Amino acid sequence: MKKENFLKVIAASLLAVLATPFALLLTFWKKKGEDSAESRNKTVDELIAQYGDPDDLVLLDASRGNEAEGVVLVYDKGDFLIINGEKINKSDISEVTFKNAAIAYLPDDYQVILNSKNPKIPPIQLHVGYERKWAMKIVEQLQHHLSLA
Repeated sequence: MKKENFLKVIAASLLAVLATPFALLLTFWKKKGEDSAESRNKTVDELIAQYGDPDDLVLLDASRGNEAEGVVLVYDKGDFLIINGEKINKSDISEVTFKNAAIAYLPDDYQVILNSKNPKIPPIQLHVGYERKWAMKIVEQLQHHLSLA
């Protein structure tokens, strides 16, 4: 076998060995993202049909009031919340706060942040709009429901 052909075979083999784990990882990430996107695309009516009537509903964004990302469904009796279409146990949430996520010199853009005790759950950032008082009100509502756990 010629030296050039031998190098091509080695290069192709090496590429295949390196590309396989990368392709598997991309497939996993894509699947995980699809699951998350699927739950975020649910309507409030679909979530209520799945989990039952909530004890309370915390409105995050009035313009998205019938979308999973626009509300938090509170189930005090079940000790869980539905956030972005995902079920989160109240006991997993360690802290609720808010921050202004806007870039300097741009209008305010507030997010409510929920930090978790569970290392598998990253901090949850909920867009709540441009009003500081609204963000504070949402934090107070969530803290109240978490204190009932």
